[in-house]
Amino acid sequence: MALRIAERLTRSASKGALPVSSPHDALLAIARVLGEAAKDVLIADPYMSQVVINDFALSVREGISLRLLSGDKRTDADLEPAYRAWKAQRKTRPLEVRLAPQSFFMIDC
Repeated sequence: MALRIAERLTRSASKGALPVSSPHDALLAIARVLGEAAKDVLIADPYMSQVVINDFALSVREGISLRLLSGDKRTDADLEPAYRAWKAQRKTRPLEVRLAPQSFFMIDC
């Protein structure tokens, strides 16, 4: 489902480029899409963890803002330390983390 939504929101040149054949191929495809961002990237996940920062943040080009929105009740405790470490080390790679009520993510797809 997430890959379908991501594909629908990408540029036409990227359509069909999100494989579902293996988890590794999916990670590579997502990294390619993030690398195409020209202004900013918003990732919303009610269960976010440090994986988003550690696996995907460097895919976003320098100077492009990465915004992460997660749920206030189910976000992993490891997200905040990863965020602090990123902010301390990477001054030219803007990163913002916000929490929203879990009910914000209750959508009918």
